[in-house]
Amino acid sequence: MKSMTGFGIANLFTATGAEIHIEIVSYNKKQLDLRMSLPSELMSMETSLRKKVTEYVSRGSINIKIEITPSPEELNSFFEINKELAASYVKTAEKLQKRLKIPGKININELLNVPGVLKESIKNSTIEKDDVMQTLEAAIEQLISMRKKEGEELKKDISSRLTAISGLLTKIQPLTTKIPAIQKERLLNNLKNANLEISSHDDRVLKELIIFTDRSDVSEEITRIESHLLQFQALIKKDEPIGRTMEFMIQELQREINTLGTKAAHSEISPSVVLFKTELEKIREQIQNVE
Repeated sequence: MKSMTGFGIANLFTATGAEIHIEIVSYNKKQLDLRMSLPSELMSMETSLRKKVTEYVSRGSINIKIEITPSPEELNSFFEINKELAASYVKTAEKLQKRLKIPGKININELLNVPGVLKESIKNSTIEKDDVMQTLEAAIEQLISMRKKEGEELKKDISSRLTAISGLLTKIQPLTTKIPAIQKERLLNNLKNANLEISSHDDRVLKELIIFTDRSDVSEEITRIESHLLQFQALIKKDEPIGRTMEFMIQELQREINTLGTKAAHSEISPSVVLFKTELEKIREQIQNVE
């Protein structure tokens, strides 16, 4: 089981001396939302880079930033000066200065900021695609390692809460066997308090008793809850994306305990049902971050 929260970082120096730096940050999200920040020289690789990430990640908000630092040799030749334009600018400025009698001197910073004077001599660094992929995989490995580590903590917490829920179910189960008798007694007392002289052997009363007994029978709900809890315990041990399945199972458990609570409404059972729902809600919060 893996969390959707994680961080990965990797650096690689290429044979030419350029540096590739990749950072990956992931957060919880129901679907996969992959965003990339790439330098211009890697734009053509975006599709293959995305495909590589999806081999390892299926859910979450994933932000990837890739930076390329050219080698010293490339940096030295990265810019060139347009000498003709610079000379023309200085000559024109001096003429204007002389004509208008404006004091001051042109400095190098002003000159370099003139559009077109300083320009790039090369557009791209010599980066091999295999180097980029290798760096990306290293960053992904760190990301997955962190997501697994946090996933283990989530597993421990969820497992302990499932154990607590199983304990509550064990406590509830024997109490529910008393409910049909309690419902029968309640019906007969209601008839008696209403001053209705109807025998408990009357067919109409017997029919109502059968309906009451059926409505208060929670054996099916308990069986399904037990089954769901066993499936849940087995599910959290899997090393694959299970977040969506867990969300579905929580919904099923919630539905069953709601039905059980309604059918077996009793002062001895209700507190355990409330605790059961509380633990389920805590599990629901935790699985929002499970891949």
